[in-house]
Amino acid sequence: MSYNKKYSVGSIALAEPYFDYVHTLPLVTFSDVKNTVELALVYNSQIAANNYFNIANGYKFNLQKKLVFNEDSIAIQLVDANGLKVACNPATNGTDTHVNPAYALNDSTHRVLRKTSTGYEMEYPDYSREEFGLDGKLTKSFDKYGEEIFRFSYSNGLLSTIEY
Repeated sequence: MSYNKKYSVGSIALAEPYFDYVHTLPLVTFSDVKNTVELALVYNSQIAANNYFNIANGYKFNLQKKLVFNEDSIAIQLVDANGLKVACNPATNGTDTHVNPAYALNDSTHRVLRKTSTGYEMEYPDYSREEFGLDGKLTKSFDKYGEEIFRFSYSNGLLSTIEY
């Protein structure tokens, strides 16, 4: 169990975060007619040992997410916005006929992960979705109307650009 606490910009320095806590430091918020986006720096001690995001041990941006695969190239975990690892379990309800295999995330969000020809697609209950490449890195984010919100670009394996 982790504790998530948000701080106002400039009100705290994250010099020594508490163990097993998730700290969120908002950096910038911007909006347009349809969307509001908050970019924040997140510290989570659970990603300190194996940081997929290459900022500093334990740190990542809230928009960065990644799928983790087993040796058979099957998605087994999602590293979410808070850096928490959520297990991907094969869907067992038999109602998913879009693309197989389908996975349900082992949390209370009711997200569904599907394998596609170009990688993976995660659908949220409000029908917004995210696309991940075959390497597990988040590539695009769409709102519930199917309009692209973000496009993520990588250079030498590192996040280089977030287009809005």
